[in-house]
Amino acid sequence: KVVSLRYHLDELRLFKSEAEVDVMKRAGEITGKAFVEMMRATKAGVTEHQIEASGEFSMKMQGARGMAYVPVVAGGKNAGVIHYVRNDMKLRDGDLVLVDAGAEYGHYVADVTRTWPVSGKFTPAQRKLYSAVLKAQKHCISLIKPSTTTLDTLHNESHSILKQELSTIFNRPVRDGEMQKLYPHHLGHWVGMDVHDTEGVMRGRRLEKGMCITVEPAVYVPDEERYPEEFRNIGIRIEDDVLVGDTGPVVLSESVPKEVEDVERVMA
Repeated sequence: KVVSLRYHLDELRLFKSEAEVDVMKRAGEITGKAFVEMMRATKAGVTEHQIEASGEFSMKMQGARGMAYVPVVAGGKNAGVIHYVRNDMKLRDGDLVLVDAGAEYGHYVADVTRTWPVSGKFTPAQRKLYSAVLKAQKHCISLIKPSTTTLDTLHNESHSILKQELSTIFNRPVRDGEMQKLYPHHLGHWVGMDVHDTEGVMRGRRLEKGMCITVEPAVYVPDEERYPEEFRNIGIRIEDDVLVGDTGPVVLSESVPKEVEDVERVMA
């Protein structure tokens, strides 16, 4: 009788040892420096592919094998395509650029997303949406503790916060059906030796010490008349890799700037 080993391998990969955590922290540090380089390389007229190249160069020069996956470098409305990988458009002043990238180091990966302004300064509308996404992400990370929550419950928390925040920003109620368009993907997934690791493990499983997950809330505002013009075609995602520690979360990608002031300071 042939029996699949997937369950057993998933269990082995799901829980990280101290040595594995050290490697993933290093992958996060490499990714952090690469994101700083990508932010500093950003200006109007530079192509998405050039931003990608600056990140890959930085990762390899720090000892990484390279990028863990084909990165998303999405300027302006391209951020509304969740897995946009053409990366060939010139960046325009006044737009945001969303970058989803991570280093592969020692056979383990980082999976990080940041969004920043091409001009180096967020517009008031961009800042409002960015702050809403960041609020949801930080809140969900704060809830990560062993045996107290699941990826699904964290997603529901992020959905609730963003619905409330967007209702305030748009000055009208935002319903669940509309949220499916504004926030169409899950908050997170398992990460480790692969970007979407141990996919046989359900998101309803309670988090335990040694598991590593991503936390990546987002908002993608389509070009529709029901949204104020200054918010249209804005896509924002903020993603970190988080280890479930003894008593709480350990952000493995904490060196990647994400506070508004830190992002603008890096780009100044």
